[in-house]
Amino acid sequence: AAGWARQQTENTERRMRFDAYAVLNQQLRDLIDEGLRVMEEEDASVRKRELKRLEKVSRAALERVRSIMPGSRMASCYEVVYDAFREAVEGNMEEAKSRLERIRREI
Repeated sequence: AAGWARQQTENTERRMRFDAYAVLNQQLRDLIDEGLRVMEEEDASVRKRELKRLEKVSRAALERVRSIMPGSRMASCYEVVYDAFREAVEGNMEEAKSRLERIRREI
């Protein structure tokens, strides 16, 4: 009985990790898609405001991922996205787009 209980606990832990990874992966994809859409915005003031918002959102997400998955590939992906939004806020749109598109292909 103890072996069965241990196996069930391990299976539950694996499912939870997989579910968490899937949620974080989808959130990352959504951030990238929204960022690329915002970068195409023609109104510069709207674009700047939205990029600052995305920078804050991606930083908070990065900190959450680092707290639960330090040193993971997922944390590295979130860091690239955060850096891309920082670049975009500073006006380096092409570099930011390039980073976002590159990380989108990787995930």
